[in-house]
Amino acid sequence: MRVCPDCGAPRPDDVSFYLSEDAPATDDEEQLLEARAGADWVCEHCGAGNSNRQESCKQCGADRGTSPTLDVTDYSTGAIPRGSSRSPGGAHSRVGGVASRFQRLVVNATTDDEPAASDDSGTGQASPWLGSWPSAGGINLAVLAAIGIAAAVLGMIWLIIPRNESVTVQEKSWARAITIEAYRTVREEAWSIPAGGRYVGEHSAISHYESVLDHYETRSRQDCHQVPDGIETYSCGVRDLGNGYFEDRTCTRPTYRIQCDTEHYQEPVYRQEPVYATKYTYNIDRWVFDRKAESSGVNDTPFWATFTLAENERENGRSEEYHVRLVNKTGMEFTYSSPETEWASFQVGEPLAIKVNRLGKVLKVEQK
Repeated sequence: MRVCPDCGAPRPDDVSFYLSEDAPATDDEEQLLEARAGADWVCEHCGAGNSNRQESCKQCGADRGTSPTLDVTDYSTGAIPRGSSRSPGGAHSRVGGVASRFQRLVVNATTDDEPAASDDSGTGQASPWLGSWPSAGGINLAVLAAIGIAAAVLGMIWLIIPRNESVTVQEKSWARAITIEAYRTVREEAWSIPAGGRYVGEHSAISHYESVLDHYETRSRQDCHQVPDGIETYSCGVRDLGNGYFEDRTCTRPTYRIQCDTEHYQEPVYRQEPVYATKYTYNIDRWVFDRKAESSGVNDTPFWATFTLAENERENGRSEEYHVRLVNKTGMEFTYSSPETEWASFQVGEPLAIKVNRLGKVLKVEQK
C-alpha cells in the first residue's frame, strides 16, 4: 500500500516494514509478480513511494529518473522486525494498523550457504556442533553422584554439630608410665654392615624387582568421533524486499554423525624379575626397649612408679593420661581426657555442662 486508502496521501519515505507474527502467506500470482519486481522507489520530486514496476510517479507523474529505491534487508531468525521500523536516518516510527496489509511472500525462498543462526542471537552465525552432550544415563549418574555427595556432607555436618549435656563427675582415673631401655647386643640383617657392627655371615637375597618386557598382546578399542553426514536446509530468517513483502530465507549447514572405529594395537606385557644382592648378618650393640614402670589409679593422687636402673639401663621418656567419667540424668556415660591441671580441678559429684558430638566425644567442659 503506497497511498492512504482514505485520503490518498503518499506513504512517507521514512517508513520501513515489519513482519507481524500472524502475517499471511500468499500464492496470488499478481502479488508474487509485484513482490518479485524489486524494492519500491521513492520519488525524488514529491517523496511518494512507487512500485518498482512503475516508471513514473503515481503521485506527481514525474519520471523515475535517479530516484532512490528502498533497501533490501536480510534478517536472521532472532532479529526479524516485529513491531517497529527503522528509517534511513535512524529514527524509529511505529507502523500502527498497517501490518496486516503487508503480505508475507512464500515463493522459492532464497537459500544461503551459511552457518546456522540461533533463534535469539540475531547474528546469523553459529558453528557446527563438535562436542558431545551427555546421555540421559550420564545425566542421571551425575545427579545421583551430586545427591550422594550432598547427603554425605550433610551427614558429616550432623555428626560434628555439638549438643549440650548436663552431667555429673562420676569417677576420676589416671595412668602413668616410664619407658626403660637396656644396652644389649642384638643381631640384625642389612645390605651393608653399619659402623660398630660385627660380621656374622652373608647370603643372597632378593633386593628388588625390575619390570622386563615379556611379550606383546593384541588389544582393541573403540575410537568414536564425529564425521560429516550431509547437508540440511533450515529456516534462517526473512528478507525484507523493500516493497511491503517479506520472503523466507533458507540456509544450509553440515550435519554430523558419530562414527566408531575399532582400532587394534599391541600392548606390551611385562614380568617382574627379581634382582639379587648380598645380605649381611651382624651383631651390634644398641639401646633397645626393655620394660615400662607403670602406675595407675581411680583417685585424686597420681604418682610415678618407683624403679631401679641397672648399669646398662636408662630411662627414655614418660607418658601420662588423665580421664574423667561423666554421667547425665539418663545414665549415659561420657569420657573426657584432659591435662593434669584441668583434671585436678574436677571433683567427684560435681555438676558440669559439656558439649558433645553425635559420636559421643566430649568437645568442651564448663563448670557450673
